[in-house]
Amino acid sequence: MSYKSWATVFNYKQSISIVLQGVADSESRFIFIDIGAYGKQSDGGIFSASTLYHFLEDYESTLLKPASFEGSGTEMSFVIPGDEAYPLKTYVMKPFARKDLSCEERVFNYRLSRARRCVACAFGILTAKWRLLKQ
Repeated sequence: MSYKSWATVFNYKQSISIVLQGVADSESRFIFIDIGAYGKQSDGGIFSASTLYHFLEDYESTLLKPASFEGSGTEMSFVIPGDEAYPLKTYVMKPFARKDLSCEERVFNYRLSRARRCVACAFGILTAKWRLLKQ
């Protein structure tokens, strides 16, 4: 591997990393993964180059239509919760910028963060299983 290709796997902490991005359901089960991006790339850039992004862009009109939660009567679109690094799309929900937030925006950011915990838990479970396999 040449120096140039080694430089791409070092992240901002100067450690070697290959990126794994995933989408998990509400029970912390992965429903999509993308493996192999270099640690030097941004999360938003990796997502924009992923198979999932291209699928969603190509088939956005054929995705599940908005539906109402039981007893609410308000229709909501199906979205993927993301963090600040991801692009704002009709199918990606990201938090409000962190400065000068209203009370409602802070509550929204907190609830979005809670929704993202399913993915964090899925990665935690995956890491624990990996450690058990290595023993």
